[in-house]
Amino acid sequence: MYGMEKTVFFIAILILSLIPQAIAVGIPNELYVTKWQGYGIEVIQGSSVVRSWAPSGSAELAIVVDNTVKTYGYTNSGSKGAEYTLSGTYTGTQYTVNPASYGFHDGATDGTYYYSWGYFSNSLEKFDKNWNRIETMFTLTGTDRLGVTYDPTDDTFWITCWSQGRVEHYTRSGSLLGSFNTNTYSGMIALDYTDNTLWTVVYSSNAFKQYSKSGVLLQTVSVTGLNAGYIYGGEFRYLIPEPGTFVLLLLASLFCTLRFFKK
Repeated sequence: MYGMEKTVFFIAILILSLIPQAIAVGIPNELYVTKWQGYGIEVIQGSSVVRSWAPSGSAELAIVVDNTVKTYGYTNSGSKGAEYTLSGTYTGTQYTVNPASYGFHDGATDGTYYYSWGYFSNSLEKFDKNWNRIETMFTLTGTDRLGVTYDPTDDTFWITCWSQGRVEHYTRSGSLLGSFNTNTYSGMIALDYTDNTLWTVVYSSNAFKQYSKSGVLLQTVSVTGLNAGYIYGGEFRYLIPEPGTFVLLLLASLFCTLRFFKK
């Protein structure tokens, strides 16, 4: 009977270790945001700005964060994106906008390619990691979409509808999977890869909203020291655990359990 109790105990510990952490109060991980043309880049965590820096490009809106921070310009031929270290140091690299007049706002990455939503073209555009355009992923009817973020759990994209106060979910080919209402003007959208929740910003306020993928509002965070009314681009750092990490953790837990039984 004692052996059965030990088995149940270790199974319980294993299950608890696999349950996602509870929703943290505030923005749990660093969220990198771009302000409206020329107003700079800020990094938010908790409920405050933890660091910020002036732009080294021109009209930078779209942003991608992986090993570095890379921005892309908005629309005209003079717009330029730039590369920064995660701490905000300009690396000296700039990216000229091409094609012009698309109205690029938010950005995203799947770890291999970059993406940005064209406000005027109403299309999702695909780039390499130097912001060289490769192709149009899909074009939608209507207007008013701004923000985009990539979801690695099902290889899809989440897109915000500006004045309609809505978040839409699309396949890579542009098929609508679903949507939910935010009831506010929303620009950027960012997926937190650690807990799989979505973050948007409320225009003309310092409020950020966290949603589940089913559209449940989890919390609203007021960020101090931020002029959030200008924010149009935002992303968390794209870091996905290697596929073998989960398996290794499981094997390690089972190994420890077997060793315990042998004692």
